[in-house]
Amino acid sequence: MNKHDIVICGAGIVGLSTALALAKEKQNVAILAPLYTDIPKHKDEYGSRIYAISASSKRFLEKIGCWSNITNNRLTSVTGMEIYGDAYGSMLDLSAWQSSVSQLSWIVEAEEIEKSLVKEILNTDIQWIDDLCAGYQNSMLITEKGKRISAELFVGADGSNSTLRNSVGIIRSVKNYDEISLIANLCSHGKHRGKAFQWFGEHGILALLPLPDLSFGNQVSMVWSVNKDIVNFLDGMSIDQQKLYIEDRLADITCNRLGYIKIVSKKILKFNLTLEKSKLIAPRMVFVGDAAHRLHPLAGQGLNVGLGDSEFLCDILLSKRQNQNFGDAEILNNYSKIRSRQIFLMSILIDGLHKMFGSKSLPIKLARNYGLSLIDRAFFLKPKIVKFASKN
Repeated sequence: MNKHDIVICGAGIVGLSTALALAKEKQNVAILAPLYTDIPKHKDEYGSRIYAISASSKRFLEKIGCWSNITNNRLTSVTGMEIYGDAYGSMLDLSAWQSSVSQLSWIVEAEEIEKSLVKEILNTDIQWIDDLCAGYQNSMLITEKGKRISAELFVGADGSNSTLRNSVGIIRSVKNYDEISLIANLCSHGKHRGKAFQWFGEHGILALLPLPDLSFGNQVSMVWSVNKDIVNFLDGMSIDQQKLYIEDRLADITCNRLGYIKIVSKKILKFNLTLEKSKLIAPRMVFVGDAAHRLHPLAGQGLNVGLGDSEFLCDILLSKRQNQNFGDAEILNNYSKIRSRQIFLMSILIDGLHKMFGSKSLPIKLARNYGLSLIDRAFFLKPKIVKFASKN
């Protein structure tokens, strides 16, 4: 039997960040997950899993020492954002300078963040257990290889289908949006100049995020949320036909804002979109990231909320009294009470935005398009929106 103070189940970005933050404070931490293996990429090959990192998330990653491990040519600073409605002239143009901030966010590949975390973890005393959680019984975690692990606290960071969470019977509330997110990297004729772009309309929600330029052109990441009918239509095509169809649709939706667009990713990633939430704690357990919640990607906040879980949990654990156990009910209840409220407010905001921009009601369409144009002209309000966007 292995005994640790804290065991992190899962080695995604949120799990690795939690482990590293605790290890930096000299805590006895173990990670339970398959060992990380880096897949080398060509200098012009960028992963399709892209995240927009907020200022607060960047500060946390800097604090735990991994941000500096990300090479500059894999990072893009977002200094502006254009948001379009589905009526001519309805547009909101946001710039960092409007609120005296240098950036709204930073775009970086998931693999780059993972590599930077693993590099830093190798300089700590964290024990990495190359195994998976198979279940939980008699206050012990059982691994797939038959090991029995004891700990004061188990942190479930093993994704939306968390084995640890499921093993203790926590019910997960799921709202299915009946939408699929299509993700790919594109080469564009026009320069993005550090801007992110978003279009709302009957075509779904389309975001184009700036990436570092390639040797053969400019590059953006596409995140397009569409209804399942479009995906079923695409599934009847070859990959080359899918790319041609999407390229034609993007030209129509964006009115060639970035000129000619071509998909450069080898394949198009597809993810089912849901709003999910569950209890954040169980006896001697706490759940973070996708194991606790999932949000619609329209605001790009999923990972930022997960990193917020990690940072807040570490703060709570490190402030415990000397004679307290990490799995003490008082500590976990305190975490759950405060963090649940924060997650609830963010989920209500994002779900509300999805309902508003997804509505086909004529009065709502008129109101949202007029609202975008009105805010764009409200010079006193735009700096506040920019400041909120840069923090969140």
